[in-house]
Amino acid sequence: MIDTPGRPGHLKSGDHLTHYLEWGDPSNARVLLLLHGFRGHAHWWDFIAPWFAHDYRVIAIDFAGMGDSGARPKYARATFVDEVQAAIEMTGSKTVTLAGHSFGGRITVLAAHQYPQLLTRAVVIDSNIGFADQPSRHRFASRPKRSTPI
Repeated sequence: MIDTPGRPGHLKSGDHLTHYLEWGDPSNARVLLLLHGFRGHAHWWDFIAPWFAHDYRVIAIDFAGMGDSGARPKYARATFVDEVQAAIEMTGSKTVTLAGHSFGGRITVLAAHQYPQLLTRAVVIDSNIGFADQPSRHRFASRPKRSTPI
């Protein structure tokens, strides 16, 4: 898979320039958009993306301030979601599958909630997702010990 590098490109999201890598046929209407984890980059998908390129137009973006994308003066979840929307709209496809790992999984959930009409499906991989009906807990807060009777 590593012998099939992605083709680099850039897209505009507002005034921001987002870098991406692409595999497969650019005219394929079936799109798989890959979102990396926090402080990651599009090359995280180099070993996986070519495998899907037979069935999908595969695109992996670099979120703002990560990889080869430009920096922003301020960062917010909404701007990361905007980058995903810009990537989806760039494809012109009505059959987009969004797959996000870790931080990218959280952005996947937010994008799917905000733009359900743009997606066919969403895949969330190894992500910490909070729910409105559950109290939030600090990541390093102590947890009660669990034990299983023998």
